[in-house]
Amino acid sequence: MTNLLWHYTIPSLIEAIFYSKKLIPRWCTFDGKPILWFSANQDWEKSALQSEQLRTRNEMVEAYGSLFRIGLHPDQKLLEPWTSLQRTAQLSSGSISYLETSAQKLGANHSDWWGTTSSVSISEWRSVEKIVDDKWKELMWWPLFPNH
Repeated sequence: MTNLLWHYTIPSLIEAIFYSKKLIPRWCTFDGKPILWFSANQDWEKSALQSEQLRTRNEMVEAYGSLFRIGLHPDQKLLEPWTSLQRTAQLSSGSISYLETSAQKLGANHSDWWGTTSSVSISEWRSVEKIVDDKWKELMWWPLFPNH
């Protein structure tokens, strides 16, 4: 079985994501196009931290009450690996260096990074999961969401 690529998010954002029925590139770098980030890390993307004070997945869960992730299959060809995403997003060498160095300080591996500069519709999602009792559990109701 091929591992999914995951977009990690916090509870305060998941309702808006479901309401819009798509994931939207919102995180803008210093230059270039906004990127919708995904990770091949099957547990947690350490560069998805919202704060320097929150360094682990468990600290994030404690601070936000839970975490969510939305999975896409890599064979869908919707996402690009970090090496080609840099060009697509038109990032400067300074931005690339900053992102990679910052991620390394957090213990993240930029070779896990995937992304797109386009929105990803709910019809493309393959799984939605939530942290429950320290384990990722699929939300069984999400395929029933209208227009899925």
